[in-house]
Amino acid sequence: MYKSMEEINRLDSLLKPCPFCGGKARISDAIRPDGRCSYRVKFVQCTQCHAKTEERTCDGYYGEWCTDEEITDLWNRRAEQKWTLEHCLK
Repeated sequence: MYKSMEEINRLDSLLKPCPFCGGKARISDAIRPDGRCSYRVKFVQCTQCHAKTEERTCDGYYGEWCTDEEITDLWNRRAEQKWTLEHCLK
């Protein structure tokens, strides 16, 4: 299923900047071979440093369906901020 450019841009606008370099991130997909068959995966990747999420199966192969919203949430999830003693004393 193909998405319009407007839908692709809308989804990409929901992504936070790269946590490593601050670059723009994009939702991507790829075909992966598996013996005689192949399956489609989704991931989010930074356009500058190429950091990326794990690949998630998105076509029902292996019984898994990853949506654009799920892969966006995976990218946007950040570790909790750790407070330092210096920060607390301010």
